[in-house]
Amino acid sequence: MHFGFFDEWDRNYSSHGVIEDGVNGVVKQAGSTVEVEFGGHRREFTLDQSWKSQAGLKLLDNEELVSGVLDESGYFFFLAFDEKAKQFVFLRNQTTELPEKRVKMEF
Repeated sequence: MHFGFFDEWDRNYSSHGVIEDGVNGVVKQAGSTVEVEFGGHRREFTLDQSWKSQAGLKLLDNEELVSGVLDESGYFFFLAFDEKAKQFVFLRNQTTELPEKRVKMEF
């Protein structure tokens, strides 16, 4: 499992890492539930599978659905692969509500 985080108050502080099952932690997945143990802590996550319904999604003949994506902006997207162009594309999921508050990204 790959993870990353940043300090909301100190944008210069961020970190990332990997938890590998049997190496430095335990990662178990059963359906849409993932259980992670690391550094003496145990957490359970439920993966959002709603994107699999593909409601309202119209792909071109050369596009293939890869996954659903919720990015830091709060928008839901579909990730598709365009075989003709040999590139990934993000398509906004039109069936989900827009976030009430947009995240302001400062760099």
